[in-house]
Amino acid sequence: MVGIIDCKIGNIGSLHNALSYLGARVEIITRPDDLTDCQAVVLPGVGAFDPAMAAVESSGFAAGVKAYAEEHRPLLGICLGMQILTQGSDEGVLPGLGLFQGRAVNLRKLGCMGKVPHVGFNSVQSTTGDSGFIAGTSESDFYFVHSFGLPCSNLTGSSSIVEYQGAFFIAALHHENLFATQFHPEKSGDAGLILLEYFLSCSRSA
Repeated sequence: MVGIIDCKIGNIGSLHNALSYLGARVEIITRPDDLTDCQAVVLPGVGAFDPAMAAVESSGFAAGVKAYAEEHRPLLGICLGMQILTQGSDEGVLPGLGLFQGRAVNLRKLGCMGKVPHVGFNSVQSTTGDSGFIAGTSESDFYFVHSFGLPCSNLTGSSSIVEYQGAFFIAALHHENLFATQFHPEKSGDAGLILLEYFLSCSRSA
């Protein structure tokens, strides 16, 4: 079973549909205790960092997700969910879960000369490391909606990088059982489905 964490910090309908389309048995998870029965877990998120992080904390999922990750079971953070898995964001003051190193910063700070928020499809340009998940992002277009991103330094594991209007930032991360995307794979057509299928394949072999 694949669990989608629902802390009321994002629209999970498209994600549920995409995973179900790929043949996964999907459940919406509203209590940390429900994580026990999951072979894989997805943490989606949209909006501002501090309200989202507060919702994760108050619901008990902060401790639950950390414990789940420590058991080396597959965990995927999407968009704001990716940033929640890091050490934090300049958008707020609350700490993130710290499963990935680094902090999100405003795209302006990264040199963006275009519109912020960044909304639309962008091609992922380069990759580091030998992760099959990350290799699956190379030279493909994915759908982004965000104002903050992770700098291309001081991050653990394999990663892919995207450029938007002069700003370079992390598009996706993979380290051991931890996966994350700044973009929305569930809204990225065939390329996104291929990436989600890879994540599901890792959960089946976990």
